[in-house]
Amino acid sequence: MTNVIWKPVKGYEGLYEVSSNGEVKSLKRTVDFRGFKKIVNERILKLGDSGDGYPTVYLSKNGKRNTYKVHRLVAIAFHENSDFSLQVNHIDGNKRNNHYKNLEWTTKQENIIHAHKNKLIKTHGEYNNCSKLKYRDVELIRSLYKSGKYTQKELAKKFSVTSQNIWLIVHNKKWKEVN
Repeated sequence: MTNVIWKPVKGYEGLYEVSSNGEVKSLKRTVDFRGFKKIVNERILKLGDSGDGYPTVYLSKNGKRNTYKVHRLVAIAFHENSDFSLQVNHIDGNKRNNHYKNLEWTTKQENIIHAHKNKLIKTHGEYNNCSKLKYRDVELIRSLYKSGKYTQKELAKKFSVTSQNIWLIVHNKKWKEVN
């Protein structure tokens, strides 16, 4: 079993630490709470979710609470970087694996190339932001065309796409993943 290394969270020194395996803890301290002194015990913080799969954590200082993505806190603590415009890449593609050895600083372009190369982002079919069609639409187009009741031109008008798109769909040149 490897030893866990704890380092201060930059900007929150003496308040929070981040570990080499991606945990964040609040340090024991005395805080002013509504005019009373309150002791906050050391504890591992519960992680939230950013909505896009990245673990997040709330950190408070001087009465202000901010949300941070855990992978960025780990990278800042464990990897030298003077260019904070860089992004943090998860080497194995797992957004929840925030071990410092799984993180590296990359440019936005390098991060995108890594994601495409490892099939981490979906850019085809209905997952493409520019797609006018859903998988069920493609199934319906193929079914209607096979029935012989619609021409490619009529289907193009019905689904607000070009006739060429319909031709590519009915001849399995596009949307190949839809049976």
